[in-house]
Parts: sequence; C-alpha cells; structure tokens
Amino acid sequence: MENQNEQKDQIKKSIEGSGSKGEFESLSSILVNQMQYNAKSDSEEGTLPLASDLKLATDSHMGDCTLLIGSITLGKDDDTLGESLMQQFFRALLHQSTTPLHIVFLNGGVKLTTMSAPIARQLKALKELGCAVHADRTSLAHYEIKDEDCLAMPINSTGIAQLILESPRVITLP
Repeated sequence: MENQNEQKDQIKKSIEGSGSKGEFESLSSILVNQMQYNAKSDSEEGTLPLASDLKLATDSHMGDCTLLIGSITLGKDDDTLGESLMQQFFRALLHQSTTPLHIVFLNGGVKLTTMSAPIARQLKALKELGCAVHADRTSLAHYEIKDEDCLAMPINSTGIAQLILESPRVITLP
C-alpha cells in the first residue's frame, strides 16, 4: 500500500515538474501490459474483446468507475473555458486517492487521446497507475487519428457496451 502511494506521488511530481517531453517517454513502457485487439470495426468479422478481458486487476488506488468522455470540452457554453476545465479535470484526477478503472473516449473526445493533446501527460500517468484508457475505433477513423498517434487502446462499440454494462458506476462528462 505504501509503495503504491509512493509511486503515485512520484508520478504526480513528474507531471507537476518541468514537463519536458523526455520525462514521459518511459511511461509508454506500461503499454506492454495492455492487450492489443484485432477487431477493427463493429461491421468486420473477428474476435471481439470481452469486457472481462479489458479489466485490469484492481489495486487499492483504483476506483470502480468508468468515465465516458465525448468531447474535448467540459461543459457546453464556452469552448475555450471548456477546454481549460477538461485539462484541469485531468490534472485533478492525479491528485485523488483513487483513479477510474476505465476511461472511454468517443466522438470528439478521441482528439484528447493523441500524443500532442493537452492532456497527454496526464493520460500517460493515469495509465501508469493502472487506469485503462480506451478510444472508440469508429470515432478515431472519423477524425483520421492513426493508432500510432493514439495513447488509448482502440475499442469498438461492442467492447464499450460491455464495459458500460459490467461497470459498477459509469460517469459521463458533459
């Protein structure tokens, strides 16, 4: 337990620190533990990932919720304010005692999963803490985001539906 808190504190310090790109290169090594899926779209035949396959072992710092994010903004009235609020929200997630079990980005929200997104550092840190980050494959294709530029695991609608139905709590950010 103490070791997990030390790890989380170290990640927080890295995020709050100078923020040089090199500091976060090592975080990508966490992807080794995450599964790659061959299902390319809902309409193609093939093996679809089961929600039980997508779940990570829960540690004491993991929450039981799944976050659904469908936009690059938090709120609807002012886009500039909404983008700033979304960035603040992801920074604040790293300061909580628990982190979400899953974060699913869909529709315009998938733009936040790119290597150049303003929350890229926070997503890398959340993944290092064990949070599974997913991006809807249809939305990625619509916005022409390539897998190699995406920090999230592509997932199709069937996988998203299974995650939602099997999650104890699902929170949709407006």
